[in-house]
Amino acid sequence: MRRCYALVVVALLAAPATAQEPQALFKKTLLSDKGTSKDVKSMLTSGRGFVEPNPVFADVTGDGKADALVRVLTGGAAGAVAVYVLSTDGTTSSNLRVVMRNQRLYRATVKVNDAHNLVVRVPVYAPGDTLCCPSRARDRTYAWVAATKQMRRVSMVEFPLT
Repeated sequence: MRRCYALVVVALLAAPATAQEPQALFKKTLLSDKGTSKDVKSMLTSGRGFVEPNPVFADVTGDGKADALVRVLTGGAAGAVAVYVLSTDGTTSSNLRVVMRNQRLYRATVKVNDAHNLVVRVPVYAPGDTLCCPSRARDRTYAWVAATKQMRRVSMVEFPLT
């Protein structure tokens, strides 16, 4: 019984270190990327912001491998203030590179639609809206362009929330 208990404790202690490895890798990738804004780099190095612990993994580049859809969070009311797509598509190595960045966001969420495109949603506040309850939202949809090996915005739609 003690041996079983010891194994469970060891497994639980090892789990957080494993869970943080992708987060540390993505942070390192963003900090070394020349296109990452000074504001985001400052947030990541000072601790005012962090790479979300549970990013979305989906193949948005069409190469058959999962790409990382990574948000930078503030930990406060602003929520996610930047979104990046990290991929190995278009490289000769297995090193991740940023293929899409949107670095001026507020409370952003991400999802992948049925066409395997990235959708970034942000709230749109009207006078009188409370922080929890915006009256509208804006979706920006990004698609992979194989010729340029980059994501490109293909649509932007604003709509009421009910």
